[in-house]
Amino acid sequence: MITKDYSFKGKHAQYVKEMVDSRDNIGIFKRNIDVFLTAPLIGLFFDRKSEIDKDSFDTKIFYEVIAKEMANIEFVYEEVMLCMQSKDPMISIDMAFKEQSDHEKMKENFKVFEKYLLGGIEVLYENLFQKSNSKEELIYSILEFSELLNEKIANFSNETQVDYDQIIKEILNGIKK
Repeated sequence: MITKDYSFKGKHAQYVKEMVDSRDNIGIFKRNIDVFLTAPLIGLFFDRKSEIDKDSFDTKIFYEVIAKEMANIEFVYEEVMLCMQSKDPMISIDMAFKEQSDHEKMKENFKVFEKYLLGGIEVLYENLFQKSNSKEELIYSILEFSELLNEKIANFSNETQVDYDQIIKEILNGIKK
């Protein structure tokens, strides 16, 4: 899936740097990889996608860290692919599992995942850091965002009712062919 260092670019890099705890700022994440694992799901729940900002400012996740977290990255990727709003649930299943061995399809699917990742970074930044000028304000923003996120998750769950029996039948029919 990812075979080298991953770089956040432009405004997304700036947002990640501000959200990660450091000497200069109070973040809510310990590492860049933690943002990478959380933001795609936030983007999915808020149905927010974004394009890569081509500005030269960047921050990285080194491949050594990615390799250690690969199982978690794959899990989040599969969840995003499965839960994407699709008229045909089989397409999401293919994107999540079957197409991982097809290099070209995987590159296309990762671009979709990455759009949710970047959209999720924007949602997190706008709701938590853009509103906060102090540690106290950040705590208040986190509480507000938690309520909003719970609401989005509940709505998302209600909107994405999937007919699992039909999916299983289609999978079995595909196996029989």
